[in-house]
Amino acid sequence: MSTPADALDRFVPLPENRAAFRAIAQLAEAIARDIDSPLHFLHGPPGCGKSHLIAGLIERVSEGESAKTAISVAAAEFGRALLLPPLDRAAAARDALDCDLLVVEDAQHLPLAASDELASVLDRRLARRKTVVVTASRSAAELDCSARLAGRFAGGLSIAMQPLSEPSRRELAAALCRERKLQVTDEVVGWLARDPGGARPILGEVTRLVQLAKGCKPPITLAKVRSELSALADEQTPIARIVELVAARCQIPPKALAGPSRVANVAHARHLAMYLARQAGLTLVEIGRNLGGRDHTTVMHACGKMAAAIAADPKLAQQVRDLRSELL
Repeated sequence: MSTPADALDRFVPLPENRAAFRAIAQLAEAIARDIDSPLHFLHGPPGCGKSHLIAGLIERVSEGESAKTAISVAAAEFGRALLLPPLDRAAAARDALDCDLLVVEDAQHLPLAASDELASVLDRRLARRKTVVVTASRSAAELDCSARLAGRFAGGLSIAMQPLSEPSRRELAAALCRERKLQVTDEVVGWLARDPGGARPILGEVTRLVQLAKGCKPPITLAKVRSELSALADEQTPIARIVELVAARCQIPPKALAGPSRVANVAHARHLAMYLARQAGLTLVEIGRNLGGRDHTTVMHACGKMAAAIAADPKLAQQVRDLRSELL
């Protein structure tokens, strides 16, 4: 039986992100083989593929016979935890210190007051030869943080990712259509690549095309897209479909996912819905807004936790694949 493709296998290397893709793939192999790896600082604008690479890294190192423990934390949320009183701070940092791979996402949102506390966590991890990956929307030199933390970032391997050019967006759009077995014209590929925002707008539009393809004879033309997608927009939104499907599968009311409850089964369903919505191409802000007005860093943290859980639990991974199939 062949091994299912993970997120790194599905990543589309492009000129703007190829070096980052190779670095993350090599890091995954190094972690699996217990080879010491320095701190990695991955930076680039929204939509360049950072989240996809991080999800793939966590998925790959968490599976197989040499599976490792991996945790992803949002810098804003983790930073706030590091500013708690000593006992609470120690509890918040414990998992981050003990796991094999720690990913700190969106370092540009780290509270300035937490800079030295995060530097201390990095020092303790690196002393134990444990890997850390930090992501940000801009380079380490451009971040507003303490000199101590800036020094730690500067001492790691810096990996830059650039905004996707129009030719790269076209290549990505075509690859996503092939992956989803969508037969579209070149004009539609160009239409998908029109937004300079990068991968996320393309993923969102491809999701809508999958829905359109169910009642449309291939190939899908630009004329068909323009005439039909406005009607689709008036139907149930992607996030509403995801919430309804997840709520039904988890046997809880749909409105509970947007509510304040932190009961384990509700929180799990909410995280699952957030993860599926993110995979469908919705933005962190959009997901948070539709699930109780939550902050985008909360959504990011939930998606990271779910990605790690999926990698460690074959039954959950199969459940997610089944849900994604129902959404297509």
